[in-house]
Amino acid sequence: MSATLKELRAHLVAAKTALSAGNLAAARESCKSALGVDDESYEAWTFDGKVAFASGDATGALESYKRAVGIRNDHPAAWQGIAEAAETTGAHAECAAALDILIRMPIDDRSKHTGDKKAEWRRKRASALAAAGAWGDASDAWTEIAAETMGEGSTDASIVEGSTRVNDAWRMAAECACSANAAAAAAAAEAAAAEAQRTSVTSRADVASIRTTVMRSHDARSDPRLERTLRSYLERTPPSNESDPKLEYVHSLHGRLLTRARARTAATGAREDAMDAMDEAEAIVARHGDDAPGVAAACRAAALESICALDLGLDVEEEGWDYLDERYSGDGEAGDERYSGDFKRASLERRAARLVSVGSEPSLESADPCEAVAAAWLRLRESGRSGRAAHPPGSAAGAAALPRPGLVALGDALAADESARIGSASDAASTRVITTEASEAAAAAAAAAPDPLGPGARVVGWSAAAEAAHMAGDAAVALEHARRALKACLALGWFDSTERGSTAPGGARGCERRVRIVAAEALLSVGRRREAAAALGALNDAAESPRTLRGLAMCRDGSLEGSSAKDGEGCVAALKRAASLAPNAPRPLAELGWIMLRGGGDGAGARATRLLERAAELTAGSVPPDVDAKLGVARWMEKIGAIDGGVSAEEHALQAKEYALSRGPNTAHASLLNAASRVGPFQPLAFAYLARMYDAANDASRAEKCRARALSLDPADPIAGPDECAARGDDHAYVARTCRDALRAKPRCLWAAVRLAPAASRLGDHEAAVGALQTVLRSVPDSSAAWEALGAAYDALNRHSAALKAYGRAMDIERERAGLGSGLNGSGLTTNSIHPGGRVFASVRSGRIMQQMGAVRESIAAYETALAVAPGHTAALLGLAEAELGRARLAAGRAPGAAAASAERAAEA
Repeated sequence: MSATLKELRAHLVAAKTALSAGNLAAARESCKSALGVDDESYEAWTFDGKVAFASGDATGALESYKRAVGIRNDHPAAWQGIAEAAETTGAHAECAAALDILIRMPIDDRSKHTGDKKAEWRRKRASALAAAGAWGDASDAWTEIAAETMGEGSTDASIVEGSTRVNDAWRMAAECACSANAAAAAAAAEAAAAEAQRTSVTSRADVASIRTTVMRSHDARSDPRLERTLRSYLERTPPSNESDPKLEYVHSLHGRLLTRARARTAATGAREDAMDAMDEAEAIVARHGDDAPGVAAACRAAALESICALDLGLDVEEEGWDYLDERYSGDGEAGDERYSGDFKRASLERRAARLVSVGSEPSLESADPCEAVAAAWLRLRESGRSGRAAHPPGSAAGAAALPRPGLVALGDALAADESARIGSASDAASTRVITTEASEAAAAAAAAAPDPLGPGARVVGWSAAAEAAHMAGDAAVALEHARRALKACLALGWFDSTERGSTAPGGARGCERRVRIVAAEALLSVGRRREAAAALGALNDAAESPRTLRGLAMCRDGSLEGSSAKDGEGCVAALKRAASLAPNAPRPLAELGWIMLRGGGDGAGARATRLLERAAELTAGSVPPDVDAKLGVARWMEKIGAIDGGVSAEEHALQAKEYALSRGPNTAHASLLNAASRVGPFQPLAFAYLARMYDAANDASRAEKCRARALSLDPADPIAGPDECAARGDDHAYVARTCRDALRAKPRCLWAAVRLAPAASRLGDHEAAVGALQTVLRSVPDSSAAWEALGAAYDALNRHSAALKAYGRAMDIERERAGLGSGLNGSGLTTNSIHPGGRVFASVRSGRIMQQMGAVRESIAAYETALAVAPGHTAALLGLAEAELGRARLAAGRAPGAAAASAERAAEA
């Protein structure tokens, strides 16, 4: 042995002795002395690293170990030192690399480099990879550990201690795979947000929406590593039971597969993905129980996404219509038993109902919007939706489907969710730069706030709110909620609309179709008939149904203002088609009977009665109040129409009284009483016709009370209002008051305006008459009678220019229409039937006004026009005589001949 080697060993022995004695300074000096003897000594550098690490100098130790492996890299001591020092300094990647080299070294029985040691290094390497953020490599490392631990012939007694160690390895593999996926999603989201900010002007809310969308779409992508590790871990998790302690639920781990199934469902709307989401939710309940914190919220959110994708809980589009959705028919795909039995609507709805009710029954008053939406969906599933015959808009039964407090709470929860999503975008951007006490409090509050609704849950929530408001008769609220529901549908992207951002219904399915139908019917309720007809026409073209045909018929109702005879024919044709398409659906039959009754004609009452009786039979004993009201009216009109027209007025009255006094089932009185006893839009109609029956029965007191009740419910009722005015015809003040009440309730109420004009004129209130007649003309602009009456009102107010224009318009209309009626049949005003060329009163008054204004020639022409229509009309003859005398006086000094002729004509007049 050389002297140099002896000296080196002596210094190393001294260093070892000093280290053992705890004299670190002496040990460091001995190491320096050893390196001074030979600075290429592997042992010296290795021991120097060991002493430096013991002294707390991990960085110096790392440098010494690196010098050692630079001299000799096939010995484990220095590599072990590097791993230890790198871990201490936070250089986890270096630690993992050193451990990887150690693991690949062959086992040496003469050293401590054994199989057990390698197993320890593998675990440390996997942990170091995770600490370094190399989540994918860490997951693979833990997967390898788990596989080797389970493998046959494993000699690692410290690891093979039963399934617990295996489960721990799989859990670590799954957690690392989840972290790898989350990191990739976050990177993709940031890249997308940065690109959007670079290429366009984006708000904070836009950026947050982009991040959310990208992360959700990333969750929907395939990730074999994540799927494999999670399933391997979860398959080894025993199900929850009362005897064993329940596994703590960690949503980011145990609910990760559920989150991904939700994301796939939201991205594609595919039934397979929706079913997978429900399967995963049920598996979570089986593993962790339904009372574990977080389980209920996760299952409820997933179930709502599946409900949206599978169109569950929508109830029938039209009660009595046997429509079979192809997605819920047949035996399904070969080899998949879920689609042969479980993939049926009723079964799936029951499963979904169980999942949204996990833990406890959801409440509409909950601050959690997801819980409120789930509660609304359950309530409507139990009570039925707008397709039910018993739920016409505005009916008590329809309003009770989701009572108003619940509807308001649902709307508030959905609005709060929308505000929270917008607010979170602003907060996320504003708190990134500076952190204050207030911002920390806001962040803590945001963390404690309920999770926002998923895209499918928003569709379910807004559509439920729209349909509930529609059934309650609140058309304006229904329209607003439907608009938000359609916006949520378009945000999903997989509904069958023609293009993203387009509002054309196209081939809309399920939930979207229902929302569009509700929106169209609400448009019809607020008088926007053209828009409603366009929407319903598009829906009917895509998929013909009794409900869309009914809606189109109502849009073409010939009894509405501005309708033509062609519209009335189209209305009847559409309802007949609806009735033929669904012969067992009560609504089309009831509407067809009602339209036929209102259209009149021979036998209309009998035909309408048969149709309405059939509709009542199809409602299974619970006849809706509107059907009862219509049936009562039809029965009354049938009996009145059956009275022989050749009998005297007294005999007619006696026969009408006889039927009016009829009582018992299957009578008009019974049907009308049933309808009058229930709240709904047809309650005033029932009272109005009860009043007519009591009038026929000479029971004036009851008739008056029924009319008063009808007008208290609807001051603009078109039956009770005119009847009340007729009954109190001499009391002009009462008639005017009744008409004003009706116009306040419905500003364009035609019958009220028609009756207010003459009543106000008789009371001397000509301004009110002018206003009423202007209302009439807005509805019926081609009524010569209304123009003539307006001229008279202006005339009474001495507004002669306006009066002349109104009179002139009345005469022009008469000449243009060549004697046809004005379209106000039944309203109280009729055209002059004396002659098709003009209106006598308008001509006479025009002549008088022009005579007063000095336009003698024009006044004479007006009088002559009136006399051509009605020869011998006293006022026209007198006016003509006065005008001719005036012209004679004017011509006396200048044209004696003309003066004599005028005097002669005056004498003749």
